Amino acid sequence: MDNPNRLWLISDILSSHNLVVSNINANTAVYLDGLPIGSASFEPSLSNSDRNIRRRRVDFTFKVFDVAQAIGADTVSITSGILDPAISRDSQIGFFVESLRQIIAQAESRGIRVGIEPEPGLLIGTTEQAGILVDQIGSPNLGINWDSGHAVVAGENLPDVIRRFGSHFFNIHIEDIRDAKHYHLIPGEGDMNFNELFTVLSESGYNGFFTVELYTYRNDAVYAAKKAFSFLSAL
Repeated sequence: MDNPNRLWLISDILSSHNLVVSNINANTAVYLDGLPIGSASFEPSLSNSDRNIRRRRVDFTFKVFDVAQAIGADTVSITSGILDPAISRDSQIGFFVESLRQIIAQAESRGIRVGIEPEPGLLIGTTEQAGILVDQIGSPNLGINWDSGHAVVAGENLPDVIRRFGSHFFNIHIEDIRDAKHYHLIPGEGDMNFNELFTVLSESGYNGFFTVELYTYRNDAVYAAKKAFSFLSAL
């Protein structure tokens, strides 16, 4: 991440293909502890009770900002971290807000938007929980990186949460979900009503990116991308 020559090369390749980066996903931090790529590591998190651990994740997020600026991305997504049964939820929310305020201060000065991504099982697991925090902090640089599949797994009513919080959406991850199981499927292979989803998002005024998130197909990426593109283009 710190190699300026590599970042220059990435930027040059993007420019030569007329591509724009929708968002840099900083949801996990395998980079920090040398974990295998693909590990779902949410620690060190922004809501950890240890100030030094939170600081590591804040500093990591600042490095992601460096990358974002180097390749022309204006949005970075983050997550809250896992629930800690040893402390109260209110205390953990307080730690997360403390981290967010540090991150947003830097984001505002650098022209970067930060989207909290709700994820089932984490401290911030629903669209409503993320939306309340965004309203509480009140910065135009803080919003939601919304994953429609996560909302389904969390049991949310998609039209309702879009109408309530859609104005906070900076970027949207989409995939299909079957039986409310947290496993990302190619759009068209699960239960999601994409016609309804896109209709309500259009009515809400969302005009940002849709990112098809199919890490579950990383060993067959071209097949998954082509099939997802074909299905979604028809809509």
